[in-house]
Amino acid sequence: AKEVARCLQFLNERCGIVHGDVKARNFVARGVGLEFAAIDLDNSASIAGRETIGRKRTSSGYLPPEQAVVETRLRSESTGSAPDVSIDDLKTQIRESLANNNISEIVRLSKMLEQVQSSTEAKQQTKQVVASPKYDMWCFGALLYYMTTGKHLFNVDTREEVEDD
Repeated sequence: AKEVARCLQFLNERCGIVHGDVKARNFVARGVGLEFAAIDLDNSASIAGRETIGRKRTSSGYLPPEQAVVETRLRSESTGSAPDVSIDDLKTQIRESLANNNISEIVRLSKMLEQVQSSTEAKQQTKQVVASPKYDMWCFGALLYYMTTGKHLFNVDTREEVEDD
């Protein structure tokens, strides 16, 4: 655990980046000693540049709460829960239905509008998770929990552990 903490400290302080996907399989031993190296840096982000995290799907069992909310919304969006129509089009259709006094259509379109707005909000929130050492520290804490209990802090999508990155 101490070696993983050192890797994160090096990345955060010396390199100025957040790892962005801290989990057990992303740290490997370098040789005979207990020195570890961080791997799988394709979700890393610059701290100084205030880059956002989330360019790729991250491991659900270690996510900070703010990223977990975004990931959950984006995953539900990718399953087709939000209709493929613009907010402006839905508002126009609702106005037309109001003019025709079509209550059932207004209710249906209002539900669709809510889904689309939620989907749009999730996309905007993704941009709001800015790189910070706090992000890696939360993930490291979740990793420590896993290392000491053998259980993930949150439910983990086990399929993500076997997907190609």
